[in-house]
Amino acid sequence: MAEPLSLALILAYVTAGFAGGFLGGFMGVGGGIIFVPALDFLFRHAGIATDRAFHLAIGTSLAAILLTSASSARTHHGAGFVAWRAVLWGVIGGAAGSTIAAQIAIGLDQKFLKAAFGVMLFWVASQLPFL
Repeated sequence: MAEPLSLALILAYVTAGFAGGFLGGFMGVGGGIIFVPALDFLFRHAGIATDRAFHLAIGTSLAAILLTSASSARTHHGAGFVAWRAVLWGVIGGAAGSTIAAQIAIGLDQKFLKAAFGVMLFWVASQLPFL
């Protein structure tokens, strides 16, 4: 049986969720930019083995993003800012790509995954036009 969560840990999860959800809803970035590092940190400090924490953070983040994205998409749809045909085709490609990538990620060392995550964040930042 799992140990009960402390109030401090619950508040930390809620804070990470709020930050990830806010960035997702405000800027359209995946909440995983916040969720994954925050959950990795929280899981390790909650006693989850270091060699499992990052993989667990990725999977947990994806599950949380499913619901936060649906909430944000609903709000943007209400304002007329969702291209549903693009959503359909994006979901088809995204489901295939994410299934394949998840199978690959499960077998990788978390040090490599952390490095790849960091590189991806820098690459995304470098693609943003500033003015």
